[in-house]
Amino acid sequence: MLDLTVILYGAVVAVMVTINGTLTNAIGVFPGTLVIHIVGSTFAFLLCRAKGLGRNLWRQGPAWIYLGGAIGVISTVLQTAPYGIISVTSINALGLLGQTVTSVIFDMTGALGMKKQKVYWTNLVTFGCAGAGIWLMLDHIGPSAAGAVLMAGLSGFSLVLSRVVNAQLAEKTGALNGSLVNHLVGLMISGILAAAVIMAQGFHPAPAAANPLIYTGGIFGVICVGLLNVLVHKVASFKLTILSYVSQVFCGMALDYALGLAGSDSSFRGALVISAGMVAGMILEQFCIRREKRNKS
Repeated sequence: MLDLTVILYGAVVAVMVTINGTLTNAIGVFPGTLVIHIVGSTFAFLLCRAKGLGRNLWRQGPAWIYLGGAIGVISTVLQTAPYGIISVTSINALGLLGQTVTSVIFDMTGALGMKKQKVYWTNLVTFGCAGAGIWLMLDHIGPSAAGAVLMAGLSGFSLVLSRVVNAQLAEKTGALNGSLVNHLVGLMISGILAAAVIMAQGFHPAPAAANPLIYTGGIFGVICVGLLNVLVHKVASFKLTILSYVSQVFCGMALDYALGLAGSDSSFRGALVISAGMVAGMILEQFCIRREKRNKS
């Protein structure tokens, strides 16, 4: 059941990235980020009120556990800014690389209160195939997209850091309350950034801004944060990254085809290589675990 929940989370992320990317293309990255957090904060607040929650949200632990929302703003910007420059599948794949490296670090060190997990050499198989698959996905992209590639990769680091911090907050306040706090903090940060950008550059929405569906990304964000707050302490960080990616990448490919974005063929080949590496890595890891158990017995 947990694995299915992780797969559901991955699909929701892929849809959210597409919706949020369309919004930021229409009204700008920072105004779009502000709108995402307004919608997400409102939706989380209504859910909390419906369940009789939303009280005693603050001063439940060390101050750093409230920084997940600020990190989330960075993640949103890094995820949505490359949209339209590289494909949704490529954004997810590059994010995977950043997530995988960061997840292994947290599993090895148990940093920020996370449970230590044994890391096996089989992760190298996953890393190698991830690198090869991403290269296949991006072989048609020119130097002008280098910034988009870097941002998508860094989004993986910020996503893992955000989910770890949010998980610590959720332990103190509950998953839904934690999601509300996350969005409220993000709302304050994104509001300041959006105001500064609009004052400096003005506000010039594109015609696509009239589509009401592109304003629903904040709702999906609340669902993502809520699912993660439940999953982070129950699923190893590396496994969470791998399973959610499989769901993200194939959902992302379907969205690429539906939206007519370039690079779908190369994305498909790269996704197959990455997925094969993940399956091989997980099979080899289970082999190592069984061998360890036999040796101990």
